[in-house]
Amino acid sequence: MFDNYKRCIGCMNEIGNATLCPSCGYIKSSPVSPQYLQPGAIINERYLIGKLLSYNGERAVYIAFDTSIESVVEVAEYFPGTLCEKERNGSHVIIANGAQPKYKALMSDFVELANQLKSLRTLKSIAQTYEITAANGTVYAIGERVSGITLSEYLADNMGEIEWNTAQTLFMPFVSTLGTIHAGGIIHRGISPETIIVTPKHELKLTGFSIASARTVGTELSPQIFAGYAAPEQYTRIEAHGPWTDIYSLAAVMYKSLTGTMPPESSGRSFNDNLVSPRALNSNIPVTVSSAIMNAMSYSTEKRYQTSEQFKEPLSKIVPPEIKPRPININADIPPKPEEKKKSYALTAMAVTFLAFLLIAGTVLLALWFSSNRPPSQPSSIPSSDSASESGSSASTRPSGTHEVPNFVGRIAEVVRSSPDYVGVFEFSFSSEYNEQYARGVIFEQSVDAREIVSRGEKIEFKVSRGSRYPTIPEFTIRGEGKLIRTYENELRDLSIKYDITYEETDEHDPDTVIRVHPSPGTTIDISGAEILRVYVAKEPTPSSVTLQ
Repeated sequence: MFDNYKRCIGCMNEIGNATLCPSCGYIKSSPVSPQYLQPGAIINERYLIGKLLSYNGERAVYIAFDTSIESVVEVAEYFPGTLCEKERNGSHVIIANGAQPKYKALMSDFVELANQLKSLRTLKSIAQTYEITAANGTVYAIGERVSGITLSEYLADNMGEIEWNTAQTLFMPFVSTLGTIHAGGIIHRGISPETIIVTPKHELKLTGFSIASARTVGTELSPQIFAGYAAPEQYTRIEAHGPWTDIYSLAAVMYKSLTGTMPPESSGRSFNDNLVSPRALNSNIPVTVSSAIMNAMSYSTEKRYQTSEQFKEPLSKIVPPEIKPRPININADIPPKPEEKKKSYALTAMAVTFLAFLLIAGTVLLALWFSSNRPPSQPSSIPSSDSASESGSSASTRPSGTHEVPNFVGRIAEVVRSSPDYVGVFEFSFSSEYNEQYARGVIFEQSVDAREIVSRGEKIEFKVSRGSRYPTIPEFTIRGEGKLIRTYENELRDLSIKYDITYEETDEHDPDTVIRVHPSPGTTIDISGAEILRVYVAKEPTPSSVTLQ
């Protein structure tokens, strides 16, 4: 029966026997990774699987077609890549040795979340979950395929930012929905411009729900952390998550929407809290809104709003400019009588004359008082202390043999180390640590504060960034083609990502090009431990033996 469904696996529109989809441009013969469900696979004799839409370390999401109700849907497959793998070109999941207890425990979390979302189907601001079904050694959550564009794309279409009156219309219903989600026991942990959809009706819908382990570093999964939007507690397993975690992320999204500026990554704010208020970046943002966002993005969980209602309250006070009521002058259309005009002009002239008299009299009296109380003039050869401080520089008043310490934070360590300006002036020592805020090789902390006056030869200790401990795995394709392995290796080395290479014989890809990687691009990887990226590279098939006659 499924042979009758001739649909594009990219968008699920009917295309007949066409190779190129006229709706989305998807090419029927495009290569597909064997690690995921293959296009055309059937789940529970009902759902026709299309292309892979996303993968985040916990779930693979596919576009699909529900043959029962003739509708396009999304199928989220529980597939924790660190604990299992697929049969080659198959659908069945194979659990790694020793990983079965954890695999089942996280599967329970996946099912529980899906059931919670299913119970919230009346909420129009979230992507709907319809059904949970089991097959192939795993479980699948069937949900709504939301129409629209991501908030990231929406902002790009609006020159990177929107005004508060537009943001208020968009976000206020969304804030209310978030409160209902939290009341249902769900914490999203991944609110970002990529997981929020702007629908054709100009409404926001939240997508991309995942279990807690997929959005926290240090778990058994490769976490999906949205840098700049993830709350500080998502970078550690010590602090508890709660509604305040999502409130931070939503406030960060609003920050980006109103200023066009990406908020700093929260993990770096513990030692260098460089979060600038939204109003400092855009003076058109109301003071109350700017303060509310800063409160919601507090590094300390205790100082943040604890509920969506608390966050909503200050945002609701602001009335959009275009609908502010204008004051009405009930006498505006009643012209004054001629006699009242003359009387008004006369009174005005008298008032001006009286004020001018007071000003002149006051000036004369003040001048007489100064002349009688002026101190004797000082000789010109002896400058006053004020004039000396204005004419002299700070260097001239410093004791000899001392120097002012520059601000080295944000500068490249090797440039500072080799600069002749500091040879013999300071003694430097360097140590390196992972840092989520500063690029590798950049100084992020100095032991002596900038502008402090120190003796010549003062020792200054620097902490230099080793780069992120949780870099994002780079994309292995460019314009739809796999990158050369040597090019991809350079990218991985720049990020300090450990990897191993497996060559696979194939005639579908050019030799020495990357076919796929695991975990998938876009997810983070912990480079401080034993986590290794698996890179699969194409090589020419071995020629078959020829029988001599």
